Amino acid sequence: MTLVQTLLLLAAIFPLLIYSDYQAKRKANNDPDIDFDLNTRNSSFLLSFTPFIALFYTEHFWLTLLYLVPLYLYFGILMFIANKKNWCPFFKFDIALYGSSGLIVTIIAYFIWFHEGLLSSPQTGVELTINKDTTLTVWPFYVFAFLFVSAFFTHQLLPKKQRSESNVAFIVLVIQAISYPILALFTEYYWWSMLAGLVAYIISMPILLRPLTGSSRGGIGFVLSYIYMMAATGSILVYAFLF
Repeated sequence: MTLVQTLLLLAAIFPLLIYSDYQAKRKANNDPDIDFDLNTRNSSFLLSFTPFIALFYTEHFWLTLLYLVPLYLYFGILMFIANKKNWCPFFKFDIALYGSSGLIVTIIAYFIWFHEGLLSSPQTGVELTINKDTTLTVWPFYVFAFLFVSAFFTHQLLPKKQRSESNVAFIVLVIQAISYPILALFTEYYWWSMLAGLVAYIISMPILLRPLTGSSRGGIGFVLSYIYMMAATGSILVYAFLF
């Protein structure tokens, strides 16, 4: 996928995330038992995640970050409209807060792993020919698909009365949070596998956590996000040192 295609994809996704935040806010307004947590907005997550795409285009890393400027201007316009129409609350410092946090982590990761770091290619005058088995390892993809589908089956098979009280959803999400980053280590497309795992996890969380009350959903979502970040960080460290 080219950089332009990736930017267009993010531009198309962002309005959908604002709409999902609007729906969550509307449910909270209609139900006093549901609390709308600004920290769990899907749009805020994308604001933080967007700079990380530069790590997929390390040959033009700084140019990629420059291309993100008009994308963030587009984000800002949509957020202004959403706030003006009272669809979802946004604040002027949201882009600065969430965007800068992702940008700082991205730049640090670039210098550690790619720019003369652990993942950079050594410059030598000798070319080595390495015989490598080109057979794809397919079992991680089967496990990945099984874990992803399990989220939907868990939600559908549980009786409706038990969905808000059962621990099964939490256990499934914990297993996913730990498994996705580990499975990426066994594929030949590590970074794309990590991205696919992240997207799958983002889709699974609201499906399984939707039956919970607002306060419980926000707290459990934060814990699950923390578990995933720790697992992803550990996976990146292992990949950097061993691969």
